[in-house]
Amino acid sequence: MNRGYAGYYKGFFLRSSYEYAYALYLDYHKIRWKYETKSYDIGYKTYKPDFFIFDESGSLLEIIEMKSRNIDAKKNARQALEKINTLFGIKCELVSYEELLKIYKVMPFSLNSVITQWINSENTTINKSLSGKLNGHYNLKHTPIAKKKIGEHTKRLWNTNNEVKGRMLEGLRKSGLTQ
Repeated sequence: MNRGYAGYYKGFFLRSSYEYAYALYLDYHKIRWKYETKSYDIGYKTYKPDFFIFDESGSLLEIIEMKSRNIDAKKNARQALEKINTLFGIKCELVSYEELLKIYKVMPFSLNSVITQWINSENTTINKSLSGKLNGHYNLKHTPIAKKKIGEHTKRLWNTNNEVKGRMLEGLRKSGLTQ
């Protein structure tokens, strides 16, 4: 997925144009949904699926995970979804670019037009996400443990003599914070 085209739709921070296209498909068919509302411990990791589909009474019907054309990403997602189905008895489905193409063949507008609409939207973060409301981390605070890990990682980078340290120094020079 092109993570550069993340943005807000109906209050949810969607992480790709494919997710937006699927949300639009659900809305077009008046299907009740929410985005990334729950995480599942599947033994070897915690997994947070993308779409949660509900019936009229608000009961969870199905989980949908969106993936790009990346074969490894789809394989890993299928394994996680199978684990969720086994452990929690929830129907799960993987939808990728190929499935989106099939879905949109019967829609009154094309997948390409929807993706273009998303890319050009004021709500997407491409080249706009460095700061402010369109940044996925806007208004989030690091935990003390996360701050410690970030600090330790940064110290390790400063103690090396590699390309990353060079880029960090160059960034500081350009910002005027160092001479």
